[in-house]
Amino acid sequence: MANEFSATQNVGPKVTRAQKKVLNNWENMGLGKLLLSLGEDLTRQGLLETPARVIRAWKEHLSGYTMDPDEIVAKVWDAEGGGDIIARNIFFSSLCEHHCLSFFGYIDVAYRVLPGYKVLGLSKIPRLIHCFSHRLQIQERLVNQIADTIERKIHPRGLVVRARGRHLCCTGRGVRTESMQMTTVATRGAPQVCEILIQRIGDKQNGTEIISTE
Repeated sequence: MANEFSATQNVGPKVTRAQKKVLNNWENMGLGKLLLSLGEDLTRQGLLETPARVIRAWKEHLSGYTMDPDEIVAKVWDAEGGGDIIARNIFFSSLCEHHCLSFFGYIDVAYRVLPGYKVLGLSKIPRLIHCFSHRLQIQERLVNQIADTIERKIHPRGLVVRARGRHLCCTGRGVRTESMQMTTVATRGAPQVCEILIQRIGDKQNGTEIISTE
């Protein structure tokens, strides 16, 4: 077929066995066809192991599909009194499902518990963020999935999940707005409590905070 993809079309008449193996790896990837259309030589040294690297990188980027969010938050603790728990500036990176380009930034999680409520172990919050961010994702869904999982497990009096992200689909292509940052917020529970939590998230920029209301 005239339009059939051939990874050997840009490398001349003689192809060694080692080159053929590399080209077969590329031919199994749609990316190889794109690079060939741009005139790239897929057998040059810098690209020899790129197909395997790309696969490993994508498996890492999409590792959240292998994680169970309910298992991550399976173990909870009794709240010692009541208070607000705020974890700020938790780094996340994800892949936009529309362009398969990276978006990344920081997530803040804040919730209020009363005596007799349950709390999450602190490490569970970044693990949960990792679970949902390492998937093909959009930022609006990301904060809601995190909030839904926490709300379903511990039913806090109020809960806020805020993400601030920069998107390569906007900064590196298209409109190229380098300074644009997108903020998404998901809330659960009492609206008045959520308003207070949003204010407290904005009061400081770093670290984890526990504010007792006893």
